[in-house]
Amino acid sequence: MVTGIASTPARAATAPVDVLDVADAATVAMRQARAAQLDRVHEVVVSGRWYIHGFRSPQAWLATTTGEAPGACSLTLQLAERIQHMPLVKDRFTQGVLAESAL
Repeated sequence: MVTGIASTPARAATAPVDVLDVADAATVAMRQARAAQLDRVHEVVVSGRWYIHGFRSPQAWLATTTGEAPGACSLTLQLAERIQHMPLVKDRFTQGVLAESAL
């Protein structure tokens, strides 16, 4: 017997999925991932690993690493530094409760 997508029961047979719940969960997951990214960026900047790997600036390292535009990288670097000095805000952002625009 062949198993796979065709042999799995249709999703409609299970409990209905609330689109709002899925969107909320995705938003929380994105915020948590962004919080982790900001922590890693801060670690690289503080440790000087960007320099050790031959980059002329943290912005150049981040732009090369992420493929983001330099302006977006500057914002990420600013947020990565700023959030380290706001423990309560950092905690709420890491939990996915607080939006990045509130930083």
